[in-house]
Formats: sequence, structure tokens, C-alpha cells
Amino acid sequence: MGISGKLNRMGIQKKLLFGYGCFVLLPILVVCGFFLQRMVSSTLSYTEDLDRVYFDQTAANVDSMLRANFALADSATSSYELMKYVNTLHEFHPDEIEPYLDYGRIYDSCLVKFPITSGSLSKLSVYTTNPTILTDNVFLVSQKQTPLKKEIRERVMKAAGSNVLLDPILEDGKAYLAVGKLIVSDGQERIQNILLLRTPESELCSLLGRGDQQTYVVGSSGVVLSSNVREAVGKDAEEFPALQRILERMPDQPVRETDTVSFYRSMEEEPGVSWKLVSIMSRRPLMEKVTESVWLCIMLCLLSIVGAVGFLLLLSKTLTDRLKLLVRYATDFHGGEAKPEIRLDGHDEITELYEDMGRMMDTINRLINGVYRLELEKKDAEIKALQSQIDPHFVFNTMESVRMRLWKNRDFQTAEIIQKFALLMRRSMEWDKDTVTLREEVELVKAYLQIQQFRFSDRICFELQVDPALSSCKIPKFSLQPLAENAIRHGLEPKQGHGKLRISSEIGTGEFFIFVEDNGVGMEAETLQKLQAELDSLPRQENIGIRNVHRRIRLLFGEPYGLHFRSEPGQGTTAEVRLPLCQFEEGEKEEI
Repeated sequence: MGISGKLNRMGIQKKLLFGYGCFVLLPILVVCGFFLQRMVSSTLSYTEDLDRVYFDQTAANVDSMLRANFALADSATSSYELMKYVNTLHEFHPDEIEPYLDYGRIYDSCLVKFPITSGSLSKLSVYTTNPTILTDNVFLVSQKQTPLKKEIRERVMKAAGSNVLLDPILEDGKAYLAVGKLIVSDGQERIQNILLLRTPESELCSLLGRGDQQTYVVGSSGVVLSSNVREAVGKDAEEFPALQRILERMPDQPVRETDTVSFYRSMEEEPGVSWKLVSIMSRRPLMEKVTESVWLCIMLCLLSIVGAVGFLLLLSKTLTDRLKLLVRYATDFHGGEAKPEIRLDGHDEITELYEDMGRMMDTINRLINGVYRLELEKKDAEIKALQSQIDPHFVFNTMESVRMRLWKNRDFQTAEIIQKFALLMRRSMEWDKDTVTLREEVELVKAYLQIQQFRFSDRICFELQVDPALSSCKIPKFSLQPLAENAIRHGLEPKQGHGKLRISSEIGTGEFFIFVEDNGVGMEAETLQKLQAELDSLPRQENIGIRNVHRRIRLLFGEPYGLHFRSEPGQGTTAEVRLPLCQFEEGEKEEI
């Protein structure tokens, strides 16, 4: 049993619920699920794009700040007065004022260029081993009195005059970012001067921004230089597994994990001076909001579904109850008796059907007594009509008897014409199919042309040149004979002299053409145009045959196909039949 059979066995209520579930509920659920998935994906993608933009801006801000520190350190080591002062061994006498004046000149010169006072936000200091200059432990600091840490001195000495981004330095309970640089002396190998620029780490931390993300600036030694995770500042990155995983992977693209998305950026300001920026952004708050929205949508959908199903059940119950009454109304009626006492109220289609059935029952009751008489009269008329018909087999048998008598009398030509005429008659009466093979249609038109040649003797001849490859192609039945008849009647009969009719074929791309050509009197341009324009009009008394052929081709194969005429006065006329290149299947050939 097919689907339609199973549906027909279902009640209306079940059909409504089945239709609602298959064609309303299921598509809505699929579409809603698709759009929810797209919404979540788009939201996450959009948020990630915003995070990327924010991360890029943070990286640019951090890069700008560190570059400014490096530039300040380079500017300080490029100061001629400062370099000359710290790299020169002076003759110092405590009683002389000249050393103090030298210090004052250097201090005033650097004061307008560099942050050298204790109240400055950043602090620039020169740690020196030159014992002949005055020191103040703020700008100029004696390494003997305030020695540098060993790891700081070693890293600066190893850089040999390049900037070094040092690990955070703790002073007065505060963390400072430090940039160190060795001041190369001119021939004074005994003097060691190290420039140290310290900036409060809080300044860099203020650039790291939002609290819903963990952002770390990691130095080349693997120590966290700055972070909005305050407890991480100054500690090794290995102490934080999530941070260490990103540093080990060094990804070019965002790293997406279950609840986080991480961004990574590595910067190298100078050879040996590098830092890394890592931002780990939590997706949990966003996912909680998205999940809340998804559940809200699901609850609304469920409420809508429950309401719709309840309404469908109520509607279907009302409908089925009224239909059951209507069925009772119909089944309780018996012809010739009064209508059942059942009443249906309302103004819908069921009520209209109930009223129509009432009127139909009244009509049945009025006509029921006369139907038998009408049936008897009809049967009598059919018997008389059958008696007045001539059996087609009698006609064909008679014609065959005439043909055989002519054959015995050796009138072979007339016998053959009788045979061709019987073929035409038989084919015209057998209309069990609309299309035949081109081979059959050519045989039919050949029989017709032989009859016409018998009629006109040598005045008319014909030629058939149809490609055998087209023999099994489909063509409407009796489509070539009307064209041949039209060519003989209107083209060759009025012509003085010998006439010729030629039927040929041509194969195109996915289609083929049959040409019926005559060398008759032809048509004027106005007559040809009128004939072509009237092919699609309603049949009239003129040209019924060719108009019928054109309309049958259009009905069977579609708009592009049909008849087209070309003609020249005194030269003849060509009827072109355009058909699709489709052949009969094996089963269809057997039926033919």
C-alpha cells in the first residue's frame, strides 16, 4: 500500500495532525534550529572579531609605550654633554666649586629632556663606576654605593650597547618596567656606566584593559612584565598553564578552546629585545547569555506548538463531528423515501454541502420513478442505432473481394490502388494512439501519393528522401498526408504542366525537420503571411487540415515545434515540420 493509500485510511483528525507535523512543525523546527545555530555562530564570530580588534589595539598601545621608552633611552645615551660627563675622569677637589658647577650644568641640561627628578612618573638613572663625578642617588647613582643586581648588570653588559627590556624591578613596594643600556665609554675601560629607565608597571597595565580577559606582557626571559592579573606580575609564565600553552604554540590564529579564545602577538623591537602579548578571553559570560536566549526561544516554540496542536484538535473535532452527521444524513437516505431527520447548522462549506445534498435528494425522489423508463428508451435507441450502422469489417471485406476480382482479371494497377485506399481507410478508423513512427507515417503518405498518381497519371510525380535514422522517431498520426494533399490541391492541380512533390528530412540538434516541397503555383507574400498567422487561430472552413496538424504538434510537443511555410509565386511552396528528436522505446515499438 502506497503513501496515498495509507493517508486515505487515516481519519481527518490524524491527517490534520500529520500534515501539521510534517509540513508546518518539522520545517519550523528545522528552520529555527538552523537560525539558532547561525545566530550562535555569528554571535561568537562577531564577538571574536571585536576581541581581535581590541587585542590589536592593545598590542599597538603596548608597542607604542615600549617604543617610547626605548626611544627615550636612545636619546639619553645620545646626549653629548651627559656622555662626556660620565665617561671622563675629572680632577675632584672638595674645596673647589668647579665640579659642582659641572654637575649643575649637566643636571639642568638633562632636566628639560629627561625624567630625572624623584617626582617624575618615569625615572631615568645612570649607574656609574666613575669615582670623580658627583652623584645624587636619583639621576646619577654610584654603583659602589648602590650596586645593581647581578642579573641586571650581566644582561646589560651582554647586550653591549643595545636596549634591554628587563624583568620588573620592585622599589618602594611598587613594580617598575625597566629598560637598561650600557653607555659605551671612549677609551675609559675602567669606567662602567649603565643607563636604567624605569616606568611604573601600572602605566602599562592600564593599557591592558577589560576585566573579562586575562592579558599578559611576557619578556624574553619568560617573566610576566605586566598583566591585569596582578598576582602574575614578576612571576614566571610557567606558573600559569593556560598562558604557557599559548606561549609554546605561538599561534598565528586565535586559539579556540571550550570556554576561552586566546590571541598571541610577538614583537621584537631590537635584536635581543623582544616581548610577547597574550590575551585569554573568557567565553563563559557570553555563552551563558546565548544559552539563556536559546532556551527562551525553545520555550516560546514549545508554547506555540502546544497552542497550535490544541487548536488543531479542537478544530478537527468540530469538523469530524459535523462530517459524521453529514455521512449519517447521506447513508440514511433511500431512494423514493423521505429525507432523514438530521439538521446541520452553520454557514461553512459543510453546511453548503448538506443543503446541496438535500436538494439532490429531492431531485432523486422526483426522478426516481422516471429513470427506468428513460433507461428503457435509451436501450431501445442504442439498439436501433446499432442496427443502422454498417460493420467496418463488411466494408474492408467487400473492398478486398473487389481487389481480388481485379487481380484475377489482371487489372493489377487498379487492384493495388484499391489496396492502398483500404490501408488509408483502416488507418483513419484506427485511432488508438496519437503518435506513430515516422516510418509508418511515410508508408501512409506514400499510399496516398500512389492513389493521387493513379488519378493524375504522369502529370504528377513524387519523391521520398527520408533519412532511415529517423524511422523510429515519433510523429503525430496523419500529419504528413494533409500537407501532401494541400500541396497537390492548391499547388500542383492549378499548375500547367508537369508537377513534382518531394518529401525530405534533416536532422538538427535535439530535433529534426520534414520538408514537403512542391513546384506548384506558390503563394503571394500577403497570402503566405495570413496563412502563417492563422495557424494558431481557431479552425475555420479554410485550411482545417494543416491547422489541425499544427495544433496537434503544439499540444503534444510544446511551443517551439509546429509548421512553417515558405513560398514564392510561380516557384512553389515548402511546408516545414519541426519536431523533437525523440524515439519510441522498445515496449512502445512492440505495441505499434
